[in-house]
Amino acid sequence: MRLILSIVMTFTLSGCVLKDDYPSSWGALPNHVDSRCRDISGLYDNVGENTLENGEYHLAQILLPLYSSKYKVEWVRIDVQANKFKVTIYDTSGDSYESEIGHSEGLKCDGGTYQIARNTVANSGGAIGKQWLSYRIQSNEESLIIEKTQATLGALFFIPIAGQESHWLRFRKP
Repeated sequence: MRLILSIVMTFTLSGCVLKDDYPSSWGALPNHVDSRCRDISGLYDNVGENTLENGEYHLAQILLPLYSSKYKVEWVRIDVQANKFKVTIYDTSGDSYESEIGHSEGLKCDGGTYQIARNTVANSGGAIGKQWLSYRIQSNEESLIIEKTQATLGALFFIPIAGQESHWLRFRKP
């Protein structure tokens, strides 16, 4: 019993949580009067802003993490079609790439917003752990707004760690 209690206390005491508030300067988020997801179809800049102000976020990498391109992606078009996203990526050379995101890729409608949920497992360099990513996606008049939540549970050189952070991303309409 003591061993179990000490493990639980270690994970509880070695964690952190960071949660950013939605910036009011980004415009109001839509009110959800029911649980149906609003249509977020549109053309958006690939490079977005974030509330943590630490690096760039790319919409193409969020939506299609396995997509790699030799070219710089400029825009991303999302067309909502029967609980799926048809995603078209446009690069600076004029080429485009299309793919679909559906339930098998973690897409669902939850509480009036679209959500993409993914998880990964890491085991390298003295670290072992699991990471959960969740992207809650909605739009307002001028932008695609994403709340990114990331949770991690694992150990680094036998020291248990746990943490969660949540922040906001904005991808403007050109």
